[in-house]
Amino acid sequence: MFLVESLQFILDTHTVLGFCGAMSIFSSLRYCLGDPNDYTNLWFALGFMPFGLFFDFFDGKVGVFDGANKAQDTADIFLGG
Repeated sequence: MFLVESLQFILDTHTVLGFCGAMSIFSSLRYCLGDPNDYTNLWFALGFMPFGLFFDFFDGKVGVFDGANKAQDTADIFLGG
């Protein structure tokens, strides 16, 4: 049970704090402010999106497995508005 709780904490932290979404936005802004021919920050911005989807998906799966829908609802409130 400790493993599930640890995994839930890690996934909730990445989901609620919006790490991947925020980094994607910041990388997009860095691309807009930098050299238009340098696509490195744009690729970083596109690369963070699948990781955000991964964390959100598995956060829901672990929440359903653990029966902790309260944490999942909290994460969805922050993400969905």
